[in-house]
Amino acid sequence: MSTTDILLTQKRKLTEELARLNARAQTIQAEIAALETALKVMPRGESKPEPVKMVEAGRKMSVKAMVLDALEKHYPQGATAHDLLACFANAYDRDDVARTSLSPQLTTLKNDGKISRDGLHWHLVRHD
Repeated sequence: MSTTDILLTQKRKLTEELARLNARAQTIQAEIAALETALKVMPRGESKPEPVKMVEAGRKMSVKAMVLDALEKHYPQGATAHDLLACFANAYDRDDVARTSLSPQLTTLKNDGKISRDGLHWHLVRHD
């Protein structure tokens, strides 16, 4: 392999990596925009509404149950994963749910036909 071939191969690899990183940056920008939108609709001021204590038979509400409830009551037009996490913290007093715990639950609910995904937004599937 000639020096030119080595340099061209390295250039191709870096170009492909840059394309992947640009795609990731666009995803992050979209998530930031969604967070900014969520922040705009959050109540301002010192008063914070009393969170709803969601319990089932003495236990905390499951992540799946919170997703379905949040999409029905708080985000009927759909929500990003970050919107849902913010809702869990603010509306259900559950800031203990990690993004890495939410993703598998969203996938399970999607596979069960209870929610759907459109880009970054998750929607409740209505069976009317």
